Amino acid sequence: MMSKKIWVTLLLSSLLSFAAVAEESNVEPSEGQIIQFTRGKSVTLNELSSVADLSTARNQKGNPVTLEDVNYTVASFTRTTITIEPPNGSTADVITLDLK
Repeated sequence: MMSKKIWVTLLLSSLLSFAAVAEESNVEPSEGQIIQFTRGKSVTLNELSSVADLSTARNQKGNPVTLEDVNYTVASFTRTTITIEPPNGSTADVITLDLK
């Protein structure tokens, strides 16, 4: 009987701690916060601006591109650049940015 009470208490405290962590993960990126980029992940312009220099945005031909405030998809990245795809674009419409 006592072990059931302990088990229920542990279960409830675990659920509360997971809920607190989930709420904290919804905050906007700030200085010193880690942002994880993976291929195929949707990223906002705000997240991109925290890791990349938006003024270096260019298309595949090297022409400058102005980024809109929409979600982009991470196509690939290297140590110095990140390549993104526009939301309604094809793989031919990729945009490359230099990392900060």
